[in-house]
Amino acid sequence: MSRALVADVLLPLLVGGELHVGRPWTRSRLAASRREVAEGLATGRPRLPREVEALRRFIAERQLRARALFGDVVAQTVVAADASSPELDEDSWRLGAAVHNLLALSHPAWAGKRLIAGWQAQVISESLALAEVGPPATLLAAVRRHLLLASLPEVGRQDATVRYWLGQRSFVGQSPPARLLSWPRLRRVEVETQRKSWLREVGVPPAARAVILALATASPLDETGEPLRLDPPFCWARVLHVLKFHSLARWVSRRLLAPGFERAMPGLADALLRFALVQEPDAPTAATPEAVAFAVRFLAHLAWLDLLFRPEPHVTSSPSLTTAPGEGPPPSGAAPGPPAPTFALEALLVAAAVERPTLLWPPDIRPHSPEAAPMHAQIAAWQFRLAAATMDSSSQALATWAAAHSVVRSLPEAPATPALPAL
Repeated sequence: MSRALVADVLLPLLVGGELHVGRPWTRSRLAASRREVAEGLATGRPRLPREVEALRRFIAERQLRARALFGDVVAQTVVAADASSPELDEDSWRLGAAVHNLLALSHPAWAGKRLIAGWQAQVISESLALAEVGPPATLLAAVRRHLLLASLPEVGRQDATVRYWLGQRSFVGQSPPARLLSWPRLRRVEVETQRKSWLREVGVPPAARAVILALATASPLDETGEPLRLDPPFCWARVLHVLKFHSLARWVSRRLLAPGFERAMPGLADALLRFALVQEPDAPTAATPEAVAFAVRFLAHLAWLDLLFRPEPHVTSSPSLTTAPGEGPPPSGAAPGPPAPTFALEALLVAAAVERPTLLWPPDIRPHSPEAAPMHAQIAAWQFRLAAATMDSSSQALATWAAAHSVVRSLPEAPATPALPAL
């Protein structure tokens, strides 16, 4: 089996192309491969020349993509770190090996192994030990991990069905052999291909969910590009780790607002209320008052960005932020629409305006300045929605308001020095 983890897995994850799955990686096997590559870089006589060449290309491509995605300032941090050490960082090795093992769990080449008792559990155990690198402690770690894992939702499996004059054969996750495709006109060869998303259609065994969550914890920037995803859902306990870096907080703001304020923000507010109320024992960030206050400030920051910089009208009297402009009630017999609104966004930010104004108002905008007028109007609209919704006995608005008001009242005021980028 191949020992070229960088060439067969890491490099395709970064730049695209065909990703090869071999024998699952263990920690000891990974350490031995790293030593061989390091010795080859140091001596100039590598035992794995293909792997060493792939590593050099991986580092160069990662620097280019860091500049294209995050800008020159962040890219300089990546370039400086790579210049200080020609070897690949440990996190990339470990996370790449964990991803490879997850692919192996659902790859047809290992279908027979899955019947052996204990094989799957052993692979999952090794994969979890590799993936548990913890939340990123530095900007460099957050950027490097995201550049490696951001393309996971795009990984797919190519299945092919070859029909010819004697019958047909199927190849799951493998390319048909050249001999089967030869003489296409004489043998009446037809090839039908189908691509399936690995995460959404092929999937991983339920027992491997812990590995998926460990990867999400290791690279919180990945989920900011999919704030509406269902599994695993958006988690403030993970994302807060990267919002402390101003350059990444600005980048995250743009990504979270990309689907549209009305689509993304209610889900983010629901997740924030869950984060504040449910004290998860294994969460990478505890829901302390300071952490929840920071998350409320960031939610308000997103609302400000939308109010000040989006050209179309913002304040509406529609009953739900999840209803797109121009949409009316569904016709009779139509498929059910989006779930009923929870009003978490309105409740949290109205409660902040009433109980903790410093969480809502940025330090560079005075509450009585002309720039504050859109927010005053938006708060009034949110208050109207909450009041109207609480009149409906079947609405969750009253319970949501009570929970949000209780949460916000327990939070400290924002510090005098802003921890978020100024507007």
